[in-house]
Order: sequence, then structure tokens, then C-alpha cells
Amino acid sequence: MKMIENKKIRNTFSIEKNIPIFLYGENDFAKCTFSHLKQSGYDVKGIVDQKYETFRKEDEIRFSLRDLENWVQVKECIVIICLKNGMIHEKVASNLYDIGIMKIIYLPMKVCNSFRYQGILRKAYRNVQAFEYEKVGQVPYYSIEENPVMVIERDDKWISFWCPVKYLHSSTKEIINEGVPDRLKAAKQKLMVYADVAIEEMIPYVELFKWLRGENADVNFYLDAMGYTVEQERKKLLLDRKELYKIYEQALCYNIGFFLDAPAQAVWNTEGGYFNVVDGMHRIQYLYSKGYREMPVAVSLEDYKQFLKCMEDYEN
Repeated sequence: MKMIENKKIRNTFSIEKNIPIFLYGENDFAKCTFSHLKQSGYDVKGIVDQKYETFRKEDEIRFSLRDLENWVQVKECIVIICLKNGMIHEKVASNLYDIGIMKIIYLPMKVCNSFRYQGILRKAYRNVQAFEYEKVGQVPYYSIEENPVMVIERDDKWISFWCPVKYLHSSTKEIINEGVPDRLKAAKQKLMVYADVAIEEMIPYVELFKWLRGENADVNFYLDAMGYTVEQERKKLLLDRKELYKIYEQALCYNIGFFLDAPAQAVWNTEGGYFNVVDGMHRIQYLYSKGYREMPVAVSLEDYKQFLKCMEDYEN
């Protein structure tokens, strides 16, 4: 299965001195930003608030939301939401979008195209707060696309997202038969026992991570399923898994992007109504052992559409 490429996001904008800028929300941050933008040579037009009636006060021009809607260049302007309560940024951004504004800088809390979009928007907002407008970079246009799951990344053919673990099963017998070489016939037979089962029923992996955590476990389930029969090779494999566990532990503490950049690969099982994991079971089992009940998974867009339909049918 092809990994998702980190493609350039389409439809972006940046803060330029020739683009009209409005600030939303009356507070000290908005006033300071207004003054700083003005002094820095940006075309800042004023502060917008739904409670305002349009009026002029010294160099500060205030607009009502209705006046902004009727403004002749409304589709070209940038609006920076300056409200202190980040929880209502999404609602305000949606209201601005309804009147034709798509260039919005705000704190994304709920609705966002993907995990990557959220990161870009948060970074842009931090740079605005620091008055470092040249570092804002390319910001994605606002979009009201909502997903029932958190999307990590997508391109024209593939999508990665946080998949609820109840929609994940182990590989089918067909996948195991194709993926495990004939020389590991004994391992293939062992794995067949755990074909197409729920994540928590993958005993070899469950026992492995219990053992790695220092708990009482029978790691022989894992070693046998992997096809290792020579004692020296079994010890070497366990040493390798200890190193892998350290990598996972560090990534979970300091860089969750490690798991997002290398999601497990899965294919949709139409009859079962869930995904079968093709690759990445170690990562899934590790996160499951840490209490995660949603996993980074990459699938084809066609399979993703079937998954969404299944979710919709289940909820209805």
C-alpha cells in the first residue's frame, strides 16, 4: 500500500501589506494588534464586533458584522479573530464564512480539515500574537468540512485518520497467506489462529507488550507466531523489541508525530464492516496498551467512504 505523501496544501493565503485586514473582538489584544499592524505598514481597516454600531474614533475604525458583510472587498480581506475565549473562535469563524470570508486566522478547536491544518493554524495564530506577521506563512482557507473522525492527512487516493479501535481487526487469512513466506510455515499456521480478530484478541502482541512493560506474560505466544524457534534468534528478537519499545515510549512522550507520519495500513472488509490491518500491528498494539482507543490508520479513499457509510448506518 502506498504511503500518503505530504503534499502542499491548496488554497492558502498570507498576511501581505496590500491585503485589507480586520480584527474581530474588542479587547486589549485587538487594540494592540491594530496599532502594531498600522505602524508596520499593513492595510488594517478596523475592529469588528457584532455588538458594534459603525463609528470612527481617532485612528481606530470599528465595524459591525453587518457592515463588514456589506463591505465591497469582503471576499478579499483577512480577518484575525482576537477573542480571548478560544472555545468560540470556531463559531465566529463559521459566521464569518457565512458572509463570504474565507481568509480567517483563528484558534481551531473542533472543525478542521485535518490534524496538519490545525497545526498550521495554531502556528499562524501564535505568530500573530507575537506580532511576527512575516512568520505566519501560508494559511489554509477556512473550510466547514467536518469529519466524524479526526483526519491526519489526505491526498487524491489515500487518507490517514484516527480510527476507532472497534473498526479494526487483524489481517485476514488471505492477507496472512500472501504476506508470510512459505519458509515460515509454522508461523503462518500460528497466525491463522488470530486471523480477522479484534485488536484486544491478538494474544501474541498483547503478551509481548505486557512483557515489555515488565508484567507477568508469556512472550512465547509472540515468538512462536513470528516463526522464531532457535533460542539465540528468539533472544535477539526480544532485544530488538525492547529497543523498539524505547522508541515508542520516547515518541509518545515527545513526538506523537512519529505515529502520525507512519500510520498502520488497512483495507476495508465489506462483509465484516471494519478494517483489516495489513501492516503496523506493533504500533497499534502499543498505543492500545497505553489506553488509546483510536489509532492512526491509512486507507484508500474508496475504503474510507465505505467506512463513513458504515458509521452513519450504525448511528442511525
